[in-house]
Amino acid sequence: MIIGSEIFFELICAGQVKPTLQRPVFQKTLFGWIVAGPVPGLINHERDGNKCVSLFSGSSPMVSNLEEQIAKFWRLEEIHSNVYSTEEKAAKIYFENTTKRALDNRFIVSLPFRDESKLGKSYDIALRRFLSLERRLAVDNKLKIEYTTFLDEYLSLGHMEIVPHEERDVYVQYNYLPHHAVIKESSTTTKLRVVFDAASKSDTGVSLNDVLCKGPCIQEDLICIMTRFRTHKYVISADIVKMYRQIWISERHRDYQRILWRSDPDKPIQIYRLNTVTYGIITASYLATGCLQKLSTEM
Repeated sequence: MIIGSEIFFELICAGQVKPTLQRPVFQKTLFGWIVAGPVPGLINHERDGNKCVSLFSGSSPMVSNLEEQIAKFWRLEEIHSNVYSTEEKAAKIYFENTTKRALDNRFIVSLPFRDESKLGKSYDIALRRFLSLERRLAVDNKLKIEYTTFLDEYLSLGHMEIVPHEERDVYVQYNYLPHHAVIKESSTTTKLRVVFDAASKSDTGVSLNDVLCKGPCIQEDLICIMTRFRTHKYVISADIVKMYRQIWISERHRDYQRILWRSDPDKPIQIYRLNTVTYGIITASYLATGCLQKLSTEM
């Protein structure tokens, strides 16, 4: 039984060309013409028996070596299994052992560090970058309003919080993330997004992303998704609003996501920390996808 073979006959249209015997047949389909049949040069006229009818691509060279044909076949048909590196395995185990639920039933994840001790001081570079951003906002009122609105929402939703004065020692090993605006005019929801730069180097030349494990790629293969997509008559596509920000970062790691901000240049600069998975962190995609998969197994 060939799974999905019934689809082939739904694609066939009226129209077939048979040149002569021992020549390929041209068949019209919904996608255009296909060619199938015997190929001159591969047929032994002195032997009787069944012949294999194959479809060849007109742009592909004809391969006469049997071993090469077989090798090409199994390479195409082979199902690849996930092979994780030692670091990816460690990140996966760390995620499984440290991920838990908050009182609001959201996931709490921890940042998978390699060696955070290599991370240096980052306050000064974050301050310089913020003052540069502030000068840009001063000459573009529309941008300033949208930028302020974005971060005000961050604060009102509890996705970031102000750092208390007793915890503001800038010389203790915390990490400060510079931030900037990314504008996407084609977006129907949020045209401006504030992006946090976790690749910004500290004074040791090492960034937050440098000391984090990226984590393995655990998203499903696109071919598998498309294959399942075709098995249903009706399908629904959906999106998760603020997907990364639906996931809390553990409290012990939130100070690695500090930022500087003030909406009024005449007021002191405030120190905030981001409480959720942050766009720009190298491990964000893995953490978010891992939570989705974990949620699916718990349902």
